[in-house]
Amino acid sequence: MANNCWNYVTFNGNAAALKKLRNKFKEYDKTNYFVEFGDFVLDKGKIGVTQEELEKKYKDFYYYGTRWWDFNLNDYPCDDEETFTVAGDSAWSPPVRLVKQICQHYSLTAEMEYEECGEDFAGIAKFDKHGTTEHQEMTYHEYRYHDDISSWMDNLYYNFEDETDREELEHAMKEHDYADKKDIKEFIDMVLETNSVVNS
Repeated sequence: MANNCWNYVTFNGNAAALKKLRNKFKEYDKTNYFVEFGDFVLDKGKIGVTQEELEKKYKDFYYYGTRWWDFNLNDYPCDDEETFTVAGDSAWSPPVRLVKQICQHYSLTAEMEYEECGEDFAGIAKFDKHGTTEHQEMTYHEYRYHDDISSWMDNLYYNFEDETDREELEHAMKEHDYADKKDIKEFIDMVLETNSVVNS
């Protein structure tokens, strides 16, 4: 089973450029391959190109970062003329290369966040018309920690459902050195308390 990578991207910029980009994204369901969609969005190709034609052009179908991106444009109806939000799961990895090239092609800026728990990675990236301006890569758990500490604790707990030894927990938590010591202590106390109740 393929691992899904959650992506959240907000494009900002010229209203006319964003309208054109929105209209391109509305055609996604008419494409069969993500490289076909990427080329169409970037005005480098058309919808309906064959697999054989694409295979001549690309050595693999991950050229734009992933093989598909399952988004629903109706999820963010409050976007204004100068903002366009796209969010949803992609296959294994995020479509970073496509987002970067969109910003370059349409002279837009974008902020992107992505996370994939199965392979334990996440990131935050920013782009403008020149390309990538910032890209922070981290583990999934570190991303969850910075996003929402309660969510981080809930997610991380699944790794320690049977642990009842404080020393073992303290040793295991050394790999989470991005977290504040008080949060690590709170997490360890929570795990021990929860597991003592479950095991009693």
